[in-house]
Amino acid sequence: GGRLHFAYVADGLWRCDSDSLGSIGGALAAAYSPERQHAEAFFADPDGDLVHAWVDGGWRRQSSAFMPVGKVGGAIAAVHSPARRHTEVFWVRADGRLVHSYVESGAWQHHHESFAAAGSIVEVAAVYSPAREHTEVFALSADGRLHYFYVAGGAWRHDPQSLGTARGGLSATYSPIRSHAELFYVSQDGHLAYAFVNVEWRCDAETFRSAGRVRGGVAAVYAPQREHSEVFFADDDGMLRYFFVEGGVWRSSTL
Repeated sequence: GGRLHFAYVADGLWRCDSDSLGSIGGALAAAYSPERQHAEAFFADPDGDLVHAWVDGGWRRQSSAFMPVGKVGGAIAAVHSPARRHTEVFWVRADGRLVHSYVESGAWQHHHESFAAAGSIVEVAAVYSPAREHTEVFALSADGRLHYFYVAGGAWRHDPQSLGTARGGLSATYSPIRSHAELFYVSQDGHLAYAFVNVEWRCDAETFRSAGRVRGGVAAVYAPQREHSEVFFADDDGMLRYFFVEGGVWRSSTL
């Protein structure tokens, strides 16, 4: 474990708060809350309990709402839900099960039954879908299979087939142009892959091969000015790669 630091800009300068959030012992995820007009964080403390930190006058933190569900055993993905007007979190419990914690009627609720068919989960990425008015989640199970969970007709649906397998590095975005979630991930052979919907799920594992294998994680974001998702990752040589679309074609830059 270590101390959790919060870096932010005030009066045009970067500041760092190293005291308010305390100690961290595992995974970390953050999301922005328009209601609070501030970032929030979810993380595992040194005891393995899930902590929610938010600002209300000053930093507040609580873990009691999550303790009855169990300890954190892996990845955490946080997202803001406009439909619920609150942040929510997907997290891997100590037994490998995926849990969805969200606020309803002013209280934290926890749901894991709909994700049980995916088995033990090692990575997770979540994104809010305006088209479905609900959060969606991508999960990587211990056997290397990618699972896509979404809500239709008021119930969670599970697609364990369309995305195939992966090594890790899950990073999800939402494309307003496609009206669908998308996913960047590291393929089984170590190269970056991109999954998107064009009538049906399609996986592009060729565009990024020239950049070599991925070292570490993947970070993707939707760029409104380009009307397309973009992605950053480190290659085998430790160079930071940036891929973006211009003129309908993927371009790359080394940072």
